[in-house]
Amino acid sequence: MEIIRSAVDLLVVILALVIIPLWFSPSVRNPPCQCSQESSSKSGSISEGVAKNYFVKNKVRNVTGLMKWWQGTGALIDFYNPEAEDWYSKKLAYFQHVGIDSFKFDGGEYIYMPSELGYNQNLLTQNYVRMASKFGSMVETRAAYRNQDSNIYLRMMDKHSYWGFNNGLKSMIPSALHLSIIGYHFILPDMIGGNAMVEDDEVMFKLSIKPEKELYIRWFQLVAFLPSMQISISPWQYDEETTSIALEATRLHEELVAPLILSLAEQTIVDGTPIIRPLWWNFPNDLNTLDIEDQFLIGNSLLVAPVVEPKVSYRKVYLPDGVWVDMNNQDVSYRGPMWIDYAVTIKTVPYFKIIA
Repeated sequence: MEIIRSAVDLLVVILALVIIPLWFSPSVRNPPCQCSQESSSKSGSISEGVAKNYFVKNKVRNVTGLMKWWQGTGALIDFYNPEAEDWYSKKLAYFQHVGIDSFKFDGGEYIYMPSELGYNQNLLTQNYVRMASKFGSMVETRAAYRNQDSNIYLRMMDKHSYWGFNNGLKSMIPSALHLSIIGYHFILPDMIGGNAMVEDDEVMFKLSIKPEKELYIRWFQLVAFLPSMQISISPWQYDEETTSIALEATRLHEELVAPLILSLAEQTIVDGTPIIRPLWWNFPNDLNTLDIEDQFLIGNSLLVAPVVEPKVSYRKVYLPDGVWVDMNNQDVSYRGPMWIDYAVTIKTVPYFKIIA
């Protein structure tokens, strides 16, 4: 009964924050093999797109170029062509009329484009993202090229359900800092816990078992301090403790982190100052901050030091110059610069607020 009660509580919080997006890519799937105007197909979109030259072409063979990706084979929309973009956009607009909140625009990367296009693939990505940004303030894309001025959430590439820097949990903070300092401030991490997949030579990826409990909890706690959270594996698939910790992290995001990020966003859109910052951004003369890759700042006020190692009872935290209040026990403060050994349990996320 306890897990049901906590799950319901968490679901209530999530539903208050959730949007309902549809998942799209910049291609139309499974075209005819030759993709010529004369080819027959059961897909009206394919036939129409080929007839009106709405897909990118292989410039050498002068036929519609095919792209291979994790959903099979597709014909890529030519976002250099304003008429093709308008055609695609109108199809998407229909879903907004029937109540869809937003869109998840997947793909668009260079590696999923046909070869021998005859023009700059990066600019095709840029045009794709600019098109996507027209669909509201909650649009997600996974690719970008000089699109810092576009109104988007930029999602990190898929993360694996590992602990390490091999595209696992430890890579989350460096990825967030990288995106932030090059101007993509509204970061959408990959799903909490990683993608629960393992690589397979034949099908690229295949489903694996869900991430281990401790990894999932630590991932949830870290992401709660970033601009947005994405849940595909629900906490109640584990146990009462996991669900309770996830509820606490979600409430922390809703009550503390999100309001702070929104206040910082007003300045960010004026001068580009990062919201999620490396410690050296605020303390450039402190050499200790230059190689810290498991802590970050939110604006000027919060320092976050998530636990990214398994089975630990403490973690080292570096506090730069200033007076830092321990937000888990606000009767305790530290005067930096200093290193501290911070005791942790599975429920603990070390984070501090500077007051002087």
